[in-house]
Amino acid sequence: MTAKGSNDIQIVLYTMCLVKNDDKVLLVNRPTKRGFPGWIGPGGKVDFPESLTEGAIREVWEETGLRVKELVYKGLDEYVDPNQNFRYMVFNYLATSLKENYYKILPKAN
Repeated sequence: MTAKGSNDIQIVLYTMCLVKNDDKVLLVNRPTKRGFPGWIGPGGKVDFPESLTEGAIREVWEETGLRVKELVYKGLDEYVDPNQNFRYMVFNYLATSLKENYYKILPKAN
């Protein structure tokens, strides 16, 4: 997205959603080629015109196959590069319930 009238500032919106079950949190191992490698919460770019919450729900579904509900907004992380007129914003969510009980089929972590 580019904000008009502001010297063509590029603003990119992302979500990340931690899925919590009791004292466990679901993380995905993101490969280096996708940026931000390592173990992180599922998430990704928000597609226009979906809302931030819709984007978080879709990204969890695409990356894990889980259908989350009742998301709670937990905060914002952002990176700004004034030299490139670029702002990167990650909206963080927590989900503690699923539309169906998938927890029983998830593999146990070591």
